[in-house]
Amino acid sequence: MTSSLEGHIEDKIQEIDRQTGEVVNELIMEDIFSGKYEDRVDWTHLNTVSYQPETDTIVISPRNLESVVKLNWTTKEIQWILCDPRFWEGTEYEKYVLQPEGDFVYQFQQHTAYQIDTDLDGDDQTIEITMFDNHFLWRRKKDIDYYDKTEESYLLVYSVNEAEGTVKQIKKIPTVWSKITSAAIYEADSNHFFGMCGHVANAEKRLEGNDLRV
Repeated sequence: MTSSLEGHIEDKIQEIDRQTGEVVNELIMEDIFSGKYEDRVDWTHLNTVSYQPETDTIVISPRNLESVVKLNWTTKEIQWILCDPRFWEGTEYEKYVLQPEGDFVYQFQQHTAYQIDTDLDGDDQTIEITMFDNHFLWRRKKDIDYYDKTEESYLLVYSVNEAEGTVKQIKKIPTVWSKITSAAIYEADSNHFFGMCGHVANAEKRLEGNDLRV
């Protein structure tokens, strides 16, 4: 991840050949998204890229769009968007938004969105997506009127049926409220979900970490 420096930062992805240093593929977020957020310098704030070589797809986390997006890395075609449907309602992108099934706590300002190989829901027709949900609107509290203002963060696991365009939230683990940065890592061998809270909001909990079994 890098910056286009065309009036924006943290809005570009590059694939670099390690042997030659040549840029072999790249994506600027403005090429797939456009609209009212483009006038902000840090309008997407990309913080994660996860590549799936078997399908030539990437899962990306543009934090300031409150979304996790999967797209084809060669064609740049969006496959789906995981977010509260209200965010993209009325735009050309709402057709990509996964439809929720069951109860949800949607993410706000998420980090480390990954597609994992482990089947956590026992359904071979779905894939699992993990993330650290900071659940905080950085300098944008007035932009989204459905922000629930809960003072805690979450480790989240979603089960996505890509064929049907649906999503279920199968794990929601509360953790220390961390406003920015942070990470959620699932460790398959030990079946642990680690939450690394990088910017703890409450001073008395600044040194607290988490090791949470799924």
